[in-house]
Amino acid sequence: NDKFGHDGHWFSPRWAGSISGAALFVCLWRIWPARLIISHRSIQMAHLFVYGTLRPEANDPAGRRARERLGAESRSVGPAATHGLLYDLGRYPGLWCAGDGRVVGSVVELAGPQATFAWLDLYEGGEYERVRREVALEAGGVVEAWLYALRRRPTGAASVQGGDWMSLAGPRSTALKPRVSSPSRRYRRSRT
Repeated sequence: NDKFGHDGHWFSPRWAGSISGAALFVCLWRIWPARLIISHRSIQMAHLFVYGTLRPEANDPAGRRARERLGAESRSVGPAATHGLLYDLGRYPGLWCAGDGRVVGSVVELAGPQATFAWLDLYEGGEYERVRREVALEAGGVVEAWLYALRRRPTGAASVQGGDWMSLAGPRSTALKPRVSSPSRRYRRSRT
């Protein structure tokens, strides 16, 4: 048997004995086209453009767990950029799709887009919407990728000059501020 419970025949899953042949045929006939469409779309749109706390190279405590989970469910394609304006919203950025600015980020390829987007949509919340955009890869070429954009243009928020969240001061990137463990700090912790 394979991982789906088949014994080599496409029509003989484990549960087939509990369903009549006619019922099984009707069931498969109704769901098969939908499964083909979903599979085709997920293969087509398996890229995600991340520009803030979810970037693989980010080191900010904000979004650490989501970044680690996303890293486990994807592989890095590389640095990229898209059009828009990036705003500093405090502990995280927000992308506004209008404007002629450039927003810097990374593209990741999702192993299971449907499952990943299910929790990412909840993580991003109502402030953002998932949209498809063309993204230019630093290595060359253009891909269509999903990204999370602000639903409304922020008022009172400063735009990020250059469109790169990692360029701002603070622990946002491992490249800008490496984590170093001080021996004296470890010693103080062990004494308490």
